[in-house]
Amino acid sequence: MGVSQSSIFNSRPIIGGERPRAYRTPGSLPSSSPNSAPHFAPSSALPDWGLIQQAIAGDATALEQLFKGHATRLYRTALGVLRNKEDAEDALQDCWLRACTNLKNFEGRSSLSTG
Repeated sequence: MGVSQSSIFNSRPIIGGERPRAYRTPGSLPSSSPNSAPHFAPSSALPDWGLIQQAIAGDATALEQLFKGHATRLYRTALGVLRNKEDAEDALQDCWLRACTNLKNFEGRSSLSTG
């Protein structure tokens, strides 16, 4: 009737009556120090990563491709929130101006559309 040690150490804690969906052992978390270099996503991690790198380097065609790939979705979102065509167009323009200005700071830890 005894409980084996392996079942004790491998069991997941129950929080709020439910087991957590993802459980990591303490040693499985990535370690990062405050002074470590930022993590940049490889080209396979994000579909736009190659275009982003080209746009940062000054390639206007890459920047145009990024815009064309995301403009429709961003416009629809802005229109849904603002309920005015002209305001949505202005918001889209402001969005891309800020994105272009800050593109060099994009680290690839999220999608460009959520970053």
